[in-house]
Amino acid sequence: MLIETNWPSYNGLMLDPRTLKIWDVPYTRSSSENSPLNWRHNAEDRVWANFTSRLNDHVAIRLAAMNAYGRADRLESLANTWNDGGRTWNAATSPTTYTGGAYPRTTTADDSTNRYRDIQSDLNFNFKTGPANHSLLLGGELRDSPGGQINYGGTSSPWNPFVKDPNPSVVVNYAVKTAWTENTSTLARVYVLETLKLFNDRLLLSYGVTRTRATGSTKNALTGIVTTPEYVVFKNLKQYGAVYKIVDGLNLFYGYNENYALNGVGTVNGVIGVPLAPKQGKQTEVGVKTTFLDKKVGLNVSYFDVQQKNNTVPSSPQNPLNPNVLIPGVISRGFDGDVTYQVTHNLYLMGSFSWFKAKSILGPAAATFIQPFTKSIITGSIPVNNISEHSGSILGLYRLTEGNLKGLNLGLGGNYLSKRAISDNANQVWFGYVPGRLIVNANASYRWNKHINYSLNVDNLLDKKYIYSVRSVNVIVPGQSTNVKFSVDYTF
Repeated sequence: MLIETNWPSYNGLMLDPRTLKIWDVPYTRSSSENSPLNWRHNAEDRVWANFTSRLNDHVAIRLAAMNAYGRADRLESLANTWNDGGRTWNAATSPTTYTGGAYPRTTTADDSTNRYRDIQSDLNFNFKTGPANHSLLLGGELRDSPGGQINYGGTSSPWNPFVKDPNPSVVVNYAVKTAWTENTSTLARVYVLETLKLFNDRLLLSYGVTRTRATGSTKNALTGIVTTPEYVVFKNLKQYGAVYKIVDGLNLFYGYNENYALNGVGTVNGVIGVPLAPKQGKQTEVGVKTTFLDKKVGLNVSYFDVQQKNNTVPSSPQNPLNPNVLIPGVISRGFDGDVTYQVTHNLYLMGSFSWFKAKSILGPAAATFIQPFTKSIITGSIPVNNISEHSGSILGLYRLTEGNLKGLNLGLGGNYLSKRAISDNANQVWFGYVPGRLIVNANASYRWNKHINYSLNVDNLLDKKYIYSVRSVNVIVPGQSTNVKFSVDYTF
């Protein structure tokens, strides 16, 4: 499979340091320019294969492999108002001196490549001992995913949030590489998972363990110096859970699992290019699944506790030799669920919700730092960037199953997100919130025959002005206005 995309660079807007709100300009404004001044290219080339076979009544085998190559190059102009590295407003946009007008932009020109080679194999054994039914999974995986990035120097003309420049300029010297890094990354793991079924399959118990070995290294290809010699990390992970069928249509469940990943290199105690502590996480979930009213209503509700330690974000401004910033971690606890209801033979209702608390743990630097939003020192935690702690959605679907319009489906739904926090790139500095929003979408599809299906989607039906995402204080992306999409699918 080959995928290629080309599009103009777009990084939204940023905060006005004087108001701690997004620039008061039309949402169509952006500090990035249209192609050919700013652009992004992505290409993915993937080949994969999967083989499964039941060797006998008790054993099945699976083999899977993938070979992939990706390239992502870009040229972007950014007009950041906040300096992540210095934890302060940029000098040109200091709230005490900035009165409007153009200010400098940074220029990012890079070309990244990555290779992904992976092979997996496992055996699934099914057998019985006394009153218990067993399913035992044994397997392993080998993965090799080297990559590299070349950077070039460039300049962009200043940007004025309030006045569009009729003749912007972006200049890059592609004849000289300012940085060139190559990195290696490998993973090897073996795993075992057993599921035990008891009491005529009313009780399911599972337990699994994984042993992993991961390696990584970084080389400065311009100088030929290995800046981070190969390092090796071993990790044992476990998972377990239970499902109990109380009565038909009512199940209780519990689950626990652990995860981890290498974080690459970054700055540790002022030293750059040091292997960062690996990302580690654990998740606990307990809940209920039920159906009633002759299975016309389905309801799932669960409580979760997710803890991630040693998260990373890209350095800002970008530093190829010091690409990652380590943050203490994120904790999320709360409830989520979904419900389906077949009102009639033709009408279906579907909904989902989440209600939880998410917090980003602050590092030692917070002890003396005054947060911009509260104008006070916070030493524990702040809200997680771009996370809506209260959300919900509902969709109504009506299907015509007879008459001249048989095959027509009509849908109408709403999606709600509560306010979301704005923070710096490392989720350590809190600037406030973007307001909540409710978006209404509609869709229709019509099956003309067994080959042809027509679809019409209308996103943001009421043309609501809203913020789509908050990647950081410097990248706040407005949502699109009403957007209509029509498509025709042909099935052979």
